[in-house]
Amino acid sequence: MTIRYTLQEFPEYVQTDGIEQVYESIPACEKSDDMSIDQYVEIVIPPIDVQKNVIVFESEYPVPLVIERVDRSILSEEGTLVGTTYFDKPILFGESGVADRINAYFENNCHDFFFGESRMNFYGSRVYDVFEDKVNKNLELLFSFAKQDSFYNTVETQLTHSSDELLSFVNKTYWTVGGVSTHYCYGVTFDMTSGESIELDRFIGVDINQFRESIESLITKRFYEWNGEYEDYIALKCEELNIALANMGFSDFEYYYDGDAIYLLLNSMVFTSGCYIIRWDISTGELSDREQMFFTQ
Repeated sequence: MTIRYTLQEFPEYVQTDGIEQVYESIPACEKSDDMSIDQYVEIVIPPIDVQKNVIVFESEYPVPLVIERVDRSILSEEGTLVGTTYFDKPILFGESGVADRINAYFENNCHDFFFGESRMNFYGSRVYDVFEDKVNKNLELLFSFAKQDSFYNTVETQLTHSSDELLSFVNKTYWTVGGVSTHYCYGVTFDMTSGESIELDRFIGVDINQFRESIESLITKRFYEWNGEYEDYIALKCEELNIALANMGFSDFEYYYDGDAIYLLLNSMVFTSGCYIIRWDISTGELSDREQMFFTQ
């Protein structure tokens, strides 16, 4: 499908980039002989929604489950991938109420990611509609500044612990368009006797004030190691961290569990963008930090 935009119809962000730049971005083979830079620009928009679900992980013991990738990526009419968006959804097997409750949790998360409001997306509500719209309307313009595979809005899910008592997952979100990107991590741990999610204080043997002080102390130490020569900057970052932590209770921390430790997932609290991960050893109470979470993209 070819859509003709007049100059008056061009979106504001296209106008601000300059019509000459937009015109020059269109491949010569797609320009009409009678195309005038002062009249219109034609942009080819191939909106094909491809939903192809695949199993990306299987586990039979002790909790039988799979992780299904619900893929709503967009392909061009020629079959070229132009926008990648998917959600990795765990599915537990069995007829127990526990499995039903956990499956409902992830089913709702998956639906909200694409069609509702979710903390795991970067476009606000109805993420798929917005994502599809952005890809379709901006295809040629953005391709002129970035690779064809530079549209991502994804959630990858990993199983971090499985036992008869507890089940834990980490969600790794990734978003990028035209070179601008960010990523965050989210976690959930379930009680396998009830199917309900577990708050962090079940694993932590100290009160919330001591817990926050321990985290702040570790991160402050890292600030000085990374930026020791920029004292004003460190002071600012420490103040921002103190304010953020002061308003957080145990229920406000994202985390996942691996059988020996819990991993705190601090999104945009240490780095401007991204997830900073702190490991809390359950048996010793020792804290250590990890590198940022890596992604498969």
